[in-house]
Amino acid sequence: MSEMSGHIHHAIALRYLAAARSQTVNRAVPETATLPEFGELTRTYTKVVDDWVAETPSDAHDVLALVKFVMAVTGQQGSDGEGNSIIGRDRDRFDALVALDSIREWVNEIDLREIHDEITDRRAVSCVDAIIRARTGGAA
Repeated sequence: MSEMSGHIHHAIALRYLAAARSQTVNRAVPETATLPEFGELTRTYTKVVDDWVAETPSDAHDVLALVKFVMAVTGQQGSDGEGNSIIGRDRDRFDALVALDSIREWVNEIDLREIHDEITDRRAVSCVDAIIRARTGGAA
């Protein structure tokens, strides 16, 4: 697991901890459960998200972590007891869009490399053809 992937999974875990924390407040989770305070969860989550979600993934594992993050952000119904997500639904939507943009950048870089390689291959073939034509008097 890469560093980015680890941090993104940490953010996802913090979301679920925050949901469990709010359920403790609502008595859905036993009071004996030891969970970090909601404010601490929110601060840690925000720091991790701010530091890592906008990064361009370095491999497929990072992309998968970002996809899981987007799924958690858009699909989780965890709340702070007031019907809001760990940091607010508007921020969640923003973070999901940032994560999707990071994924888009990764895919775009792959596309650009493939286009570059294709052009380079064509130029190499064209150069070889020119050399053959020059040596054979025009017949390739």
